[in-house]
Amino acid sequence: MDIPQSLYEILLAIVNIYSSEKRPVTSVEIAEYVGKSDGTVRNVISALKAMGLVEAKTGPGGGYVPTVKGVEIARGNVAFDKLWEPIRLIVNGRPTQLYVLELDFMGLGGPLSPKVVLKVVGSMHQVTRGSRVVVGPTQATRVIVRGEVVEVNSSRREILVNVESMVAVPRLKARELMTGNVLSVSPGESLRKVAEIILEKNIRALPVVDGSGRLVGIIS
Repeated sequence: MDIPQSLYEILLAIVNIYSSEKRPVTSVEIAEYVGKSDGTVRNVISALKAMGLVEAKTGPGGGYVPTVKGVEIARGNVAFDKLWEPIRLIVNGRPTQLYVLELDFMGLGGPLSPKVVLKVVGSMHQVTRGSRVVVGPTQATRVIVRGEVVEVNSSRREILVNVESMVAVPRLKARELMTGNVLSVSPGESLRKVAEIILEKNIRALPVVDGSGRLVGIIS
């Protein structure tokens, strides 16, 4: 997974520098350590903070320090891909390097079209007013949101989206929704009989199986 790998590099740098210097680490130090720009480092740190792996210390001598969980991840004691991670934003049908940390919905119960404010990290030049975006499914609620960008606020790192559709993907297994004891017909059955079964049982389709019970098709 590419998201954890990009975050892991910055997290490991913070842990290593902090362990060596015994003080908060600045973004400039991290950038020099990993050979990336200070802006890139700050974007990744925002995600690490949201995941509870890094804390910011303000004031003189301030900077970033790893949390206990952050140290465990960096040392390989906890599987990184088991953690919550930011959601990649899809823009105009393509994955981007923008990641959504929070979704704040507005006007869900009102007469006007609902909107959502996306709080993001990453390069915001990839999205403009009028862009079509998709975000989700979210980890806890499994919500997928589709819509059109109304406004982009780079200073606040927020994107206002006019919500066009919103669905929740249930945490279910196929066996919880499937139909047992499925009706079927043979390849030689008349269409009239098939139609009668579909109407009588109020179903949409019938599997067609041969004499050995092997599925050979479906009729609807």
